[in-house]
Amino acid sequence: MTIVKGISRFFLAFGLSLASGFSQAGPVVTVEAVSSVNEQVSSRLLKSVRYHVDMAGRAVAEEQLNPSNAAKKELVSKWRSSTTARFEYSYVQEGVEHLRVYNAMSGQDLRDLLKVPQDHPLYSGFDERFAARGANAERYVKNIEVPDSRFSASLDIRQADAELKALRNLENDIRSGLVPSGGRLTGFISQAPCESCKPMLENVLPETGYVSEAHISYLPNAREAASDLERQIANKFYGVKKNLVSKDVLEKAAAANASAEGGALEACL
Repeated sequence: MTIVKGISRFFLAFGLSLASGFSQAGPVVTVEAVSSVNEQVSSRLLKSVRYHVDMAGRAVAEEQLNPSNAAKKELVSKWRSSTTARFEYSYVQEGVEHLRVYNAMSGQDLRDLLKVPQDHPLYSGFDERFAARGANAERYVKNIEVPDSRFSASLDIRQADAELKALRNLENDIRSGLVPSGGRLTGFISQAPCESCKPMLENVLPETGYVSEAHISYLPNAREAASDLERQIANKFYGVKKNLVSKDVLEKAAAANASAEGGALEACL
């Protein structure tokens, strides 16, 4: 009888320990390369590219700004070589599912790329004025400082990486109460996260409690591709992106926005 009670106590303790282990398990976060011609990943990323070009078109169409040709050429050059990230955050609030999409480009904010002076009347409200309007799930990701942010790159040069910018904007929205924590995050990045950013996604994000689960997909790098298929995936995305991010398309988007007050970029292509 004593042995039976001992065995029962052992299995009871083991069961409680196992249950406790499951209850304490953090969110599942996966970060993986796209290994097949997955049109969904590329098309999602290209939506974010179009979002930025359309926003730039609205800004270029603004007579008060009148950016120089040199500024527009620099914008095109930097955006073509930049990393694009699209983070889709879905959550349930009062029984209704919502989606908030964070569109990010690595590097400087658009107003700085267009050389808008800091004392210009439109500088402080630039993003709100020219980003997509209306009850839209899409959001423009800008460089922001979040006090005691959990997402800080080990190298200063990496602070403006697209995926880090997107994480900090999500963090800021959660802390300020714009969106609740505990939602699902689906992320797309146009190249592999750097050595400074990958630990933020794999190790730090699960510790924050901001999300219940996250799945991040990234495109392979054409120069470092391990196969012809990977090279094909990368080249196809960057080929389309190069056509989208051009001075010609930018000026057509500006003309469409000037005449139609927010015309769709697709009409310019």
